[in-house]
Amino acid sequence: ANWLFNNQLVDTLEIFWQQKAVREAEFAQLKDKYKASEYAETSVSSPLYQILKNLDADMQLSESELNWLEEYQLSETLSIILEIEQTRHFAELKVKYKATQSEDLSRSSHLYKVLKKIDLDNQLGEQDINFLKKRKLTETITLALDKFAAILKFQIQSGEPLSEADLDWVKQNGRDDVITFAIENYVVDLKIKIQLGEHLSEADIDWLKQ
Repeated sequence: ANWLFNNQLVDTLEIFWQQKAVREAEFAQLKDKYKASEYAETSVSSPLYQILKNLDADMQLSESELNWLEEYQLSETLSIILEIEQTRHFAELKVKYKATQSEDLSRSSHLYKVLKKIDLDNQLGEQDINFLKKRKLTETITLALDKFAAILKFQIQSGEPLSEADLDWVKQNGRDDVITFAIENYVVDLKIKIQLGEHLSEADIDWLKQ
């Protein structure tokens, strides 16, 4: 700006000041929108200006940007970001688990909780299944059941016994394929034991008879 003034480029300098005023007005609006007005700096050279612009453009903020907001204790802005991230996450889960026919995007929605359970590899209880059935989210139910059945099969293959809760889930949801997989897997283990010259236990023989 000083160089423009010294070289009498008044018209160019005027454009510069106009653009600066527009950016500063935008910065003020963004600070108000994202509850960052307590940050007194008005210069658009502040990192906050670019952070808020990225946020307004629906771009995911980097870890360093989030750390900057934490450092300057802009807790309300961080809360808004958390809400935006959760809403985005909910939308992604709806696509991933075929639940897009539901228009609900509220973070407090029970659907969001159910989809998070599926994504975290947790089994769905009867209430959750009924909740999805009432909303005719049959594809979501199928994906959830298939995913948890695959987890149980991996558990069986790793040599971990199924819990009573797991067995109840298998029975309630008619997943005979898990039982079949468990039986076949155990038979293979017994055959290996025999091939190695080991004796079968009474429990193994009783199991075979059953």
